Amino acid sequence: LQWKKLVKLVSDYEEPNNINFYHIRRYNAFLRLPVLSWGFFLAFGLAGIILTWKRRRQLFPLHWYLMLYSASLVIFFITSRFRAPLWPVLILFSAVAFYRIQEWLKAKKILLGAIASILPTIVAALLILGNKKIIQAQYFENMVLIYGKLDDNKSVINELSDQLLLYPAAHDAQWKLAYYLQKEGLKEEALEKLDDLLRAVGDQPQVLRSAGLLDLELGNRERGRTRLGRYLELSPQAPDSIEIERIISGPGSR
Repeated sequence: LQWKKLVKLVSDYEEPNNINFYHIRRYNAFLRLPVLSWGFFLAFGLAGIILTWKRRRQLFPLHWYLMLYSASLVIFFITSRFRAPLWPVLILFSAVAFYRIQEWLKAKKILLGAIASILPTIVAALLILGNKKIIQAQYFENMVLIYGKLDDNKSVINELSDQLLLYPAAHDAQWKLAYYLQKEGLKEEALEKLDDLLRAVGDQPQVLRSAGLLDLELGNRERGRTRLGRYLELSPQAPDSIEIERIISGPGSR
């Protein structure tokens, strides 16, 4: 367990709480920069500690702070969210590393500058590339609720579409997406989503009803009547059964 917590501490992944960093960063190009990551500052911060090791007596308060606080996280906690107080110290040591690299390059000590820059870059790249940047489905669902209350249907559609890219088996999201597409007048796109949903979950009455009605609106009369008929077979006591029978037998569906 302690090993797993240590891995969480070192990992580039930012543990979510009431918000998810990777969900928020989709809206901000600045937050998507690779240098704004734990893995980057951890790698170059450690490089800065190594490069200033000769001054460890003067810097021991910062070294001890990093060690003791990191140890407390591994021993007492199980989430990396509490590592935020480590950021300022690692940023300071990262700045020292950048300064030292710059000085070496100015002095034409190319080999030293290259080693001091390439090694932490490799470590940072491994940490960043190993981050799956998981966005849990609940964060999309929360935004759908917020945008829904604001009647911002286009933003709801964007959130649901992004959710389905990560969770293609989220049938509830697919059902909601079809609903909001239809509200925005995108009926053909809505019908495509309903077709996909029927292939995934089979003959679900409400999906059949919505798909059948959309088929009729879009001129797919035979398939629409078939789907509505199947809906009535599965839900003969549905409150709208008489209305659906009238639609099926009406002249507009022939």
